[in-house]
Amino acid sequence: MKEVFFIMTYIDRMRLFVLFLMKKYLFNRFDINVEKNDTLDLKPPYLLLSNHTNNWDPFLINILLDKPITYVTNIEFFRKKSTRYLLKFAGAIPIVKFMKGTSTIKKIIEAKKDKKIIGIFPEGRRNWDGETEEIIYSTAKLVKLLKIPVITTTLKGAHLSYPRWAKYGRWGKIDVSLEKILDRKRIANLSVDEIYDITNKKLYYNEYSYQKKEKNKYKGKKLAEDLELLLFTCPNCKDIGVMESKDDKLYCKNCSYHVKYNELGFFESNDKLYFNNPVKWNKWQLGFLSNIIKNAKDEYIIKEKEVELFQIKDNKIKKVASGNLFLKKDYLYFVSNNNYSIKFYLINLGGLNIQYNKILEFFYADDIYRFKFPPKKSPFKWLKSVEISQKYSEEVCYG
Repeated sequence: MKEVFFIMTYIDRMRLFVLFLMKKYLFNRFDINVEKNDTLDLKPPYLLLSNHTNNWDPFLINILLDKPITYVTNIEFFRKKSTRYLLKFAGAIPIVKFMKGTSTIKKIIEAKKDKKIIGIFPEGRRNWDGETEEIIYSTAKLVKLLKIPVITTTLKGAHLSYPRWAKYGRWGKIDVSLEKILDRKRIANLSVDEIYDITNKKLYYNEYSYQKKEKNKYKGKKLAEDLELLLFTCPNCKDIGVMESKDDKLYCKNCSYHVKYNELGFFESNDKLYFNNPVKWNKWQLGFLSNIIKNAKDEYIIKEKEVELFQIKDNKIKKVASGNLFLKKDYLYFVSNNNYSIKFYLINLGGLNIQYNKILEFFYADDIYRFKFPPKKSPFKWLKSVEISQKYSEEVCYG
């Protein structure tokens, strides 16, 4: 028992030392301002929920606390040797995105018993345009199950510091607010639906509403580079998959419509300015895409060339083939360069997510598959197209 106690104490000390070094680095890397911190007099265990916009989010939050956070982390990072040992050292809990996992719940309960700070990003993924997505409903169930205080973290400016779609980061201000929204007594008196509504409301955040007031500058190089990963539809000619970025410009290869992405994160144009920020543009294009999918007949909806298909078994990734990918109304259809073909029916497809901004991953028939797209081609376009198609398929099935 003494040896175990000594090892645990040593590991905890090492984690605190790493946290100290991280504080030094990140306070130099970003202009961080703490608006509110309700964790100062709060003793673990408690649950910390945050919006998710930046790769640095877990660390940006943790440097404001005096103890390491036990994060629930995408299992993808446990597959890679470069990050597996670091995550195990940090005490992270693996989870398969958008899939139920009893082992994950058990480890979260163990973390509560060990009086840990448990960190979750309840959107399930980093948002693409700076507006918080609706949180996963099971988060509210977890809050009800754990019955420990809940802190919501809002990171403001973190998206503009390094947008998910961006090739390069920028330097600018990040405001952080940590607010206690629920305690044990209140959780006991609330239903799961009520908890869900409260957390959704508290976590909602729009970067551009914030930036409209603050007008902070985010300086960097080639500010619009890879913006077509998010904004794939031209608002001028209404063509899909024709946008291309270069330096601080985003333009249409079809009709030459173009905008400039400035240091404030807004668009400028000498032509007609359809939208002044990515959130508005994205909402329009998803509505436009939704209408196309709703009215689609037997023809393919979107197509991509030079796509690579992979299969994951026993945490080993195997390349299956390269070829063309089509989305029909009810299924994904892949045809390889040597005429191998496979269909993935949307009704049986789950756990849809994007890895590394170039891979669309999903579960199908108890296996994990991946489509890897060429540079500058948008997996986000495919993610949303499949999600919208699945939605319409469900409406047809269930009315």
